[in-house]
Amino acid sequence: MHTAPAIGGKVDEIGTLIREASRCWLRRDAGGRWALDLHRVRGDPATQRVRVTGVFIGNDLVDVDQIEAP
Repeated sequence: MHTAPAIGGKVDEIGTLIREASRCWLRRDAGGRWALDLHRVRGDPATQRVRVTGVFIGNDLVDVDQIEAP
């Protein structure tokens, strides 16, 4: 399993977007999952295979810049 980047480090990961209650997660192809902060992303992403780019902000949380098809 890959280790998380340092806080403030860039994230560019592919995996499956999962919505659980009020939280979105990325189930990473590399293993594990990260919570996603989507405050800068328009729309309501559905469960699907995606590429997520953003910044790692700690505690397995990513501040997402963009979600797109892989």
